[in-house]
Amino acid sequence: MRPSRFLVSVFLLSALLIPLASVSAAQTVRTLYNFNGIDGASPANLVLTQGRDGALYGATIYGGTNNIGVIFKITPAGKYTVLHNLYGATDGGYPSSLTLGSDGNFYGTAEGGGTGDYGTIFKISPSGTFTVLHSFNGNGSEGSLPSTPPIQASDGNFYGTTNFGGTGNSGTVYQLTSAGSLTVLYNFAPAGGGSGSATGIPTQGGDGYLYILEANGGVSSCGRILKLSTAGVLNDNYDFDCQTTGRAPVGRLVLGANGNLYGANLHGGIYDCGSGNCEAGLLFQLAPNFIYTILYDFGGIVGEGREPMGVILGSDGRFYGNDVAGGAFGYGTIYRYSPGGVPDALFNWTGDIAPAGLTQHTNGAFYGANNRGGTSSLGTIYNLKAGLGPFVSLVQSQGKTGSTAQILGQGLTGTTSVTFNGVPAASFTVVRDTFLTAVVPSGATTGKVVVTTPGGALTSNVSFRVVN
Repeated sequence: MRPSRFLVSVFLLSALLIPLASVSAAQTVRTLYNFNGIDGASPANLVLTQGRDGALYGATIYGGTNNIGVIFKITPAGKYTVLHNLYGATDGGYPSSLTLGSDGNFYGTAEGGGTGDYGTIFKISPSGTFTVLHSFNGNGSEGSLPSTPPIQASDGNFYGTTNFGGTGNSGTVYQLTSAGSLTVLYNFAPAGGGSGSATGIPTQGGDGYLYILEANGGVSSCGRILKLSTAGVLNDNYDFDCQTTGRAPVGRLVLGANGNLYGANLHGGIYDCGSGNCEAGLLFQLAPNFIYTILYDFGGIVGEGREPMGVILGSDGRFYGNDVAGGAFGYGTIYRYSPGGVPDALFNWTGDIAPAGLTQHTNGAFYGANNRGGTSSLGTIYNLKAGLGPFVSLVQSQGKTGSTAQILGQGLTGTTSVTFNGVPAASFTVVRDTFLTAVVPSGATTGKVVVTTPGGALTSNVSFRVVN
């Protein structure tokens, strides 16, 4: 079956392909790989994930042996390897992006395939060993057609969403234990009387709750933010009103050092023009007390990008992302936003290539994928250097004192110290040049992790939150 996904429908607005060119005087997008179909095609809502080995891992929803997607890895230098071809009824089809687990494996979902063709949850090792963890039954109890990967929360369990099924046939929130046992925690209500409510990747807040974007739910059917306990109890929610506060939230929420959550709406805002082509979108902030603040409305400046496809927090404390309209040529930009300021376009896309989400590698550069374009018009992987230096990132950004934190980076061989908000870890182990572990020391408080290497001190891009 062909997947029916909210984000893919956004991407497939036009068949027009225009050659890509570098137009930014300060930053240049460098194409690392062109998909050719045999090795994958159409990495629609792909966000690349860094592994312990420093390579980036991801999936395409089409292409490969059976034209239902592949899972791959690519080095920062552009060496590409297909790890697994999806096989439909055996292991699923149309895979999502991936989540790095604490065991070093990657976890994701396939929107179709599996038993009954309702989708699967899987894990895959860095070498390509593929295991189906669960096949959805599609009978209205578990949900069906998951299109985004689960996250691993601080309790070690995985949490994710489905697009359909459940008691309201509008999708579910599920928990998957490390032993493979699945429990439905929450059933989404039908959006505006409809039967489908596309949902996003959960984010675990500093308070331990799960925060989930629902793309077209809520009282106005324009989307909402849910706050759920890991037991599935709804604690709070925020409903978007379409025009003023935006509609169709995309991507995932980002947890800031101040405890606030940040996100993007694809449409809406004060420059929204109804159903016309000027639906601009916005960036927003959500405080722990659920006070909602619009940070920036796109579309108010001639030539700026519109319709942001999500937001990530860069190592410099600014927000980055792709938008898919506007810009110098009408095809969107890679934008950078400093809170309280105005986004600047790091790069203007020159063709209808449908850029997806960004990720920042610990080498400082940004990496992303385009759903179209390239030498075969089947998509590309690219990078962009924005002048940011190396840093370290955390596989899990919260934990108790005495727990083991996992840290990604580069040049870690010969590390002499690891500190948690200034408190030295008494024990740490450099597993490889791109990965180390450290025991969270007694007396540590929430703050940045600093790893001192022979090449200098590397600071984490987010704070490690001590949850004792």
